[in-house]
Amino acid sequence: MDSNTDSRDQVPTQGAPDEAMLAHIRASVEAVAAETFERLSAAHEAASEDALVAKWRRLADERTAELQAREAASDPARWQRRARPMPPAPPARLDPALYSVYVADRPPLPRTVDAARALHPHSHPHPAPARLDLVAQLCDENEHLRSTVGVQAAEIDALRARVRELERSESNLRSGFLDLTDAYRDAVARLDSANTGSEP
Repeated sequence: MDSNTDSRDQVPTQGAPDEAMLAHIRASVEAVAAETFERLSAAHEAASEDALVAKWRRLADERTAELQAREAASDPARWQRRARPMPPAPPARLDPALYSVYVADRPPLPRTVDAARALHPHSHPHPAPARLDLVAQLCDENEHLRSTVGVQAAEIDALRARVRELERSESNLRSGFLDLTDAYRDAVARLDSANTGSEP
């Protein structure tokens, strides 16, 4: 063996490890632990409860806006108020003096309308046709709101499931980090024990 060769470059095959090998192993374990800790910290940064709530609210708002934009792009008519033309009102049906002539020229009315007309002979069975259009428009808007609320409820359920999944992932990451820390401490303890036992 060359006397100029450093003894730290040689790996002993028998006996206790020397100081260089122990230092190299300890440095390798510390580097791996530090790299793993940095990776876990970067993948899952610690956040307060308020920050998490604000984050998921922002994601929910963005998702709702995206769905509304997609629905508006696919069917723009659903987001527009329906404008129905007012039916023309002949002067005869508005004038009580000409109402009898107007009714005589019309087809027979249903029985219920005849009864109403008998009680009020000078009133038209539908004095305000615009109200019928308004009721139909309100019904359409009500159905649209019901469908929108249903979509938003489904999105909220999906976001809640995602939150639970992320919470489970966070728990797994914390458990894995604690296991890695325990393994690192055990390795350091064994190395220190081996180093202490090798000393004369």
